[in-house]
Amino acid sequence: MAENKITATQKFDASAEKVFAAWTEFEQLKQWWKPLGKTLIKMDQSEGSNDVAYHFSDGDSSDGDMMVKSEYEKIEENKHLVYSWNWYLNDAPVKDGLYKLDVEFSDTDGGSEISVTQSNESEEEGVHPHSQGWDDALKELKDFVENH
Repeated sequence: MAENKITATQKFDASAEKVFAAWTEFEQLKQWWKPLGKTLIKMDQSEGSNDVAYHFSDGDSSDGDMMVKSEYEKIEENKHLVYSWNWYLNDAPVKDGLYKLDVEFSDTDGGSEISVTQSNESEEEGVHPHSQGWDDALKELKDFVENH
């Protein structure tokens, strides 16, 4: 597998603690994270487990349902998350859809910044849509955090 990385960053007029909560808490996450226009409908995480699954739907039929399965490698509250990430469409893993996310939250003068690095993308051509997806998602996160 080729090692490819993309990094997206965003500044916020809000604390790193507030941005971290919007990134990790279901009730906040579902309000801004809508990959491919789908709605986050459920987040499964067992108490004491590092595994989490995010379930998405477009509401039209179960044929459009997606899921992301993740396993946390590092959790540093309000500062740093490292976890694996694998997309599933209709309960089947997406070919070459496994990668790692490294997400850093830092306070800055008057606000905060987030840096998201995605690695282990197997085909370089696939990086460009992911890069645009992260840029769009972080803009949605900024809008949500600064207006709620």
